[in-house]
Amino acid sequence: MSNDAKRLDKIREGSYFQEKLTYSDLLILLEHDPAVQQLIQQLAAQPAAEVPPPSEEPDSLKQAPLPEEELETLSFEDDEERLSLSVSGPEPEPAVDPLRTELQPALDLLALFEADNSLKESWIRTEDTEGQRLLRLVVTWGDWQQLEYLWDQLAQRLKQDGRVATDEEHAILTGCLDCYNLTTRQLSACLITPEPSVLYNHKEHNRLNSKGKHITQLALPGLLNAAGNITRKPLVITE
Repeated sequence: MSNDAKRLDKIREGSYFQEKLTYSDLLILLEHDPAVQQLIQQLAAQPAAEVPPPSEEPDSLKQAPLPEEELETLSFEDDEERLSLSVSGPEPEPAVDPLRTELQPALDLLALFEADNSLKESWIRTEDTEGQRLLRLVVTWGDWQQLEYLWDQLAQRLKQDGRVATDEEHAILTGCLDCYNLTTRQLSACLITPEPSVLYNHKEHNRLNSKGKHITQLALPGLLNAAGNITRKPLVITE
């Protein structure tokens, strides 16, 4: 008996479980074993299995492409979100200038002058800086005669219009008087504001209209200087 026949018998008996099955053993089976040959013929006779094509996603699940405008919006929102995440905590508040806070009443007075075209033309130099305008205004109202001139200017416009002073005009007169009082040490100047229903007295009051015995409205407060003298009588309306 040939060596191949002996090896084939040994494989059929199952002795190959104790030995390593080699490539030569496979060739012997393919060449001499009828059972292996028949199995190979059966496999060769079967048609090749077809690989199914990948299933397509149903139309209901397909997502239409986004318009270009929406893509730009999404991109902008993403950038905005990344930017907000990169910022940690609230923005710090600007530092408060204590000097400007202390000067705020004078700055408010300057703003009132600049909002009044007639007074702005008379008292404000628009070519100056804010600091220069503020200093010039404060220095000006340190002179009592300048305050009297301002009172005359306000009284003239009230007489021409036949009206009482507005809140802004009253605030201007009061603010200028406060500036003047910064120059005094002990005594202070003040405004004269007679009460309504007081009997009109031409020595103490200046009348806006021509008739009446009793004061009904105060058109413009008068001026009382630091020495206690009336330099401008209050402008009133009588009935």
